Amino acid sequence: MTANYQVKRFPNLVEQMSNEDIRELENRLRKDYVKVDFEMGSSNGFLGCGESLVEVIERDKKTLLELGLTYKGIATTLGMGISLGKTRGFNQSCPWGDNYPSDNSMMVYKDPKTGLSMVYSFLMPHLIGTHHFFEGDTPYRIGPRDFARVIGKIK
Repeated sequence: MTANYQVKRFPNLVEQMSNEDIRELENRLRKDYVKVDFEMGSSNGFLGCGESLVEVIERDKKTLLELGLTYKGIATTLGMGISLGKTRGFNQSCPWGDNYPSDNSMMVYKDPKTGLSMVYSFLMPHLIGTHHFFEGDTPYRIGPRDFARVIGKIK
């Protein structure tokens, strides 16, 4: 379904948002959020029940610093993954309301050195690189430590 109304566009980073914007975006990131534009919602959500967007982003930021990794580096690497094709369901747009192309493909990245791989949604490189968001406590989360294990940075 294509929306014929203006979807609210949030600033890229939480540090640039008002408290009201953060609350509204957190609501959009919750499980089963569907409001007019079906592409905006997610049956699994992007944040776990009761999680704070700011706290999740801050926790991941600290982990990145500890591991010596960058958002851009992770997003670029994940962007090199191969598409596993479309999954069932609807296309999923970026919950920030930017014009990132919607898709429901799953991707896989296999590290050439370790041979380890990870499967993630088409949106993940964008969410990490543009919004510094790895998702919260959800089935599709690829956290900084998960990524570091796959590339052999930690065991």
